[in-house]
Amino acid sequence: MTAIKPSDHGIVVDHVESGMRFAISDRNYNVKVHRKVRDLRPGESVLSYQPRAHQSLSSAVEDSQDPSGPEEGAKSSSQTTGTARTTQAGDSGHN
Repeated sequence: MTAIKPSDHGIVVDHVESGMRFAISDRNYNVKVHRKVRDLRPGESVLSYQPRAHQSLSSAVEDSQDPSGPEEGAKSSSQTTGTARTTQAGDSGHN
């Protein structure tokens, strides 16, 4: 048998070569191919399991060190919108 403790629902594994995370049944677990992450929780099934979309560590660090931050993005979008309003108001006044 396998070296893992059997579960009722299945297990979440990482594929050793590709790094993909997915759920499999205990019978399909292979130590050479899979690395066990956790047992499936009650209510989860092998077919319905969907791994969370993960963000790479480097991009998470870049986002946290971005000096402009969300306030800068909000300012630039309001400036663009304000410019468009001014242009529209100027065009309608000349007709």
